[in-house]
Amino acid sequence: MLESQTAFLADLARRIRPQLYVEFGTYLGETIRAVGPHAGRAIGVDSNPQAPAWYEHYRMTTSKFALEILPTLPLVNLAFIDSDHDSRAAYADFLALKEHAALGGIIVLHDTYPSDMAQTAPGYCNDSYRVPAMIRAAFPDIEILTLPIPPGITIVRNCRPGFVDWM
Repeated sequence: MLESQTAFLADLARRIRPQLYVEFGTYLGETIRAVGPHAGRAIGVDSNPQAPAWYEHYRMTTSKFALEILPTLPLVNLAFIDSDHDSRAAYADFLALKEHAALGGIIVLHDTYPSDMAQTAPGYCNDSYRVPAMIRAAFPDIEILTLPIPPGITIVRNCRPGFVDWM
């Protein structure tokens, strides 16, 4: 992840002070390390993390976490999806988190604006750039914005039509 995107997520968390932050795909832990101090509780999920976890961590797949752990947690205020970059898996992660997101909660997806075709290869962005369109098709009233900064992040806000949250 680009430093600017990690800084963006950390600044977002600093501003909204989420009670619960959930990150799918912690890998080296740089994003949760930057965001976690601004959250009441930070949870990372990765089946193969490459860094020691100083935060609450579940070493499992995101789908298993969504079935077994997520329903037992309070509503999620901020989430970051950067695990499996296959569009079907990323969309399933989104659906699971949306189901457990607080009203006004924010879900951020990574790898949604690859810079070129080479970035769409497995191991990079793959076809996760398709997920924002999948979300728009399924939830036409949802607030969604993709920032065109490769490899891209998409911000989705869980709200009902006409909802305004002045935080």
